[in-house]
Amino acid sequence: MYKVNFVIQRSVISLLVMVVWVGCGEEDLGGVAKVMGTLPAIGSQIDSEGVLVITFDDSSNVEKGIITVTVHERGFLENGPSLPLVDNQATINYSGLVSGKVTVFIVSWKNTAGTVGTVKASFQVNEKKLVEEVEVRPPPGMVLIPKGVSSFLVGVDVNAFYMDKYEVTVGQFKKFVNRTGYEYNRWGVVSVYSPTDRHPMIELSWRDATAYCEWAGKRLPTEAEWEYAARGGLVDKIYSWGDDESVARDYANCEGIGGKDQWDQSTALVGSLKPNGYGLFDMSGNVWEWCQDWYDGGKDIRVLRGGSWANGTNRLHVPYRFFNTLNNRYFNSGFRCVSGLN
Repeated sequence: MYKVNFVIQRSVISLLVMVVWVGCGEEDLGGVAKVMGTLPAIGSQIDSEGVLVITFDDSSNVEKGIITVTVHERGFLENGPSLPLVDNQATINYSGLVSGKVTVFIVSWKNTAGTVGTVKASFQVNEKKLVEEVEVRPPPGMVLIPKGVSSFLVGVDVNAFYMDKYEVTVGQFKKFVNRTGYEYNRWGVVSVYSPTDRHPMIELSWRDATAYCEWAGKRLPTEAEWEYAARGGLVDKIYSWGDDESVARDYANCEGIGGKDQWDQSTALVGSLKPNGYGLFDMSGNVWEWCQDWYDGGKDIRVLRGGSWANGTNRLHVPYRFFNTLNNRYFNSGFRCVSGLN
């Protein structure tokens, strides 16, 4: 009797241990996620920049709902490399892929089961895109300004164009004068407020600026182009950097000193302060910049924009307009060039 009881007791204990072990195993197992497809489909052609969407069967099986993406070959992930899954999908914004090459996106994640999943998605990068990219590469020292709508005159369509990253410097204008024999005799005034070749050229009339532009194969911007570029992609903001006047001297050499602005009685070296959203320097302050347009329909005065080192922040408002006569040279007036269709 004792022997039978012992055998039964031992069997019950073994069964309990087995149940506990199996239960623990099922709880730790977790799930395994699978990639159901991509858009565009794997193996198809893609552009050198665009969007790739990866769809999973069940994102709850992906630990923390996060995947990691890397690119084999040259390329950039603009919102990676770690990406969240939303509604079982990951959206990858990419750019800079090598045209004409095969690019592989390597997607990896950790399953809740403890295993690691990996998928390699290969695509042929379109060769046509390479030609387009070469065509829109900006000339040296210039920035591509995309087409859009300028806030000037309550909305003016603006075609894409190139604009000088910096205001035309003293050194550049000297080269123009030396090579063309252009008559200019105000170097004494220039040396007081713009003492080096890397300072912006000043003491210029509208005719002086136009002559330089023609020599350089460029032109002055229209008011609509200037205002559109000055905003740097921002909409309805007071300044070229936004609405916060307290950071003005990080972006603009204007009246007084503070922040990055350490020039009280002169221009600053071009590019000394922060650029706007399009990568343009000194669109506010430093020197007034000539534009193509007549001022309010007049036939003897032209428009200036942007304010200068001698002006307060009220003159740095993007819409603020100033003017001068065609032949008048002023100690705080300069310019920059653009190229492209009007």
